Amino acid sequence: MTQEVEVEDLVEEEEEQEDWKIRCDDDFTCTDLTDQPGASIVSPVVLCLSGVIGQVWALYYLYTLKRPQHSRTVFFTLLSTLIWTDLVGKLLTTAPAVAAYVNEGWLGGRSTCMAHGFVMALVSLSTHLLVSTMAVERLLGTTQTYFYNKNITATRTNHLYWSYVASD
Repeated sequence: MTQEVEVEDLVEEEEEQEDWKIRCDDDFTCTDLTDQPGASIVSPVVLCLSGVIGQVWALYYLYTLKRPQHSRTVFFTLLSTLIWTDLVGKLLTTAPAVAAYVNEGWLGGRSTCMAHGFVMALVSLSTHLLVSTMAVERLLGTTQTYFYNKNITATRTNHLYWSYVASD
């Protein structure tokens, strides 16, 4: 008896979820932005603004530290790259999503939706890659001190970074 009730509840939930989706093309499902209960434009805008303000504050603090220019370390380079990546990611991903919500659909159609998904995936993967690189850098700095001091410099890190950017 309880299993039948649970199965009926699951079927009802799936039907409710399917009501929120509309078919755009053959296998492409879009979310119907007009029928979602409790959906509001306020929370994404507030979250985006707080994130942008936080990233700008972090960049301001990072670049106005009273440190000599020659003491800019590899960690400083990686940290500033991480903050810039997050800031650009917030700006590139939030604006199209808010515009789609306001206009009740993607302005450029499917191609804009697909580009938005690509940018979201790219930014999230870049963030994880940078954090992993920072962890490896700290590991080398603490466990392989001689190798780290001799071979890993901010200049080499910048050259490696820009060669990676240029190769893409």
